[in-house]
This record gives sequence, structure tokens and C-alpha cells, in this order.
Amino acid sequence: MNKSIIIACCLLLGFSVLSHAGEAVKQGTLKLEIDDFKNDEGLALAILYNYSDEIADKKIHKVQSFQKASSKILERNAEVVFQNIPFGDYAVVVVHDENANGKPDHFIALPVEDFGFSNNYKRRFFFSGPPGIKDLAFPVNTDPTEMTIHIQ
Repeated sequence: MNKSIIIACCLLLGFSVLSHAGEAVKQGTLKLEIDDFKNDEGLALAILYNYSDEIADKKIHKVQSFQKASSKILERNAEVVFQNIPFGDYAVVVVHDENANGKPDHFIALPVEDFGFSNNYKRRFFFSGPPGIKDLAFPVNTDPTEMTIHIQ
């Protein structure tokens, strides 16, 4: 009797897994149009973060990045594209990486390079610290998803 129940459960589980095996994870392209750079020096560095309710109360600098991408700046504008992004919620920080070292630079914990955020989030005060990831969250649920970010 117990063996029959176990075999039946295994068969049901197997059929369930097989019925979902053909379903692909939906993915899309995230296209960022970035403007208001002060010059064309260096790169536009975009840092993409996964967003979930578990990290909703964290500041952006305390969250592990998901992907990074960069592009040249032309006429104070840039375009950065993330391909094959699984549909879900994300946050973006864009840095004017003037020295093209691939990371945001700081001096005594303050950013020395200009930046912009998804949702064009603006800090209230210069010394207010980094934003919470919840303030920057947006969905990627269409292909493509497009967003304009203004450098501050």
C-alpha cells in the first residue's frame, strides 16, 4: 500500500515537471536612454539590480548588482542596453564613469562622479545618502522595456 502511494506521488510529480519543462522563462531587452552628462569623457556605466520584497528596505549600495553594462557618451547622451533580462522587477543606477575604471568612485563615502537613477529618483539633500532600492524599482514585463534616465 505504502509503495503504491509513493509510486503514484512520484508519477504525479514527474508529469507535473514534464508539463512545465517546455515553458521558457520570459525575457526581454531593457533599453536605457541616458542624458544630461556634463561632457563626453569616459563611459556611461549602468548597474542593474534585481528587486524583491525581501530587500525592499535596503539602501541600493547594500544590494548585490545583477549585471553591469556600459557605452560611450556622444553629445552628452548615451544608450545602454541589457539583453535577455528575465521578466521581473529591477532597479538601475547610472554613473558617469569619467575615468572609465568600471566602478563608481567615492571620496570619504561621497560620490565624485555624477549619477542618475531609475524612475529619475532625486535625492532630497546632497548628504541624504543613497536611495532605497524600493524607490528605484520598476518592472521589466514587455519587450523591449525603455527608460530615460537623467544624470544629476
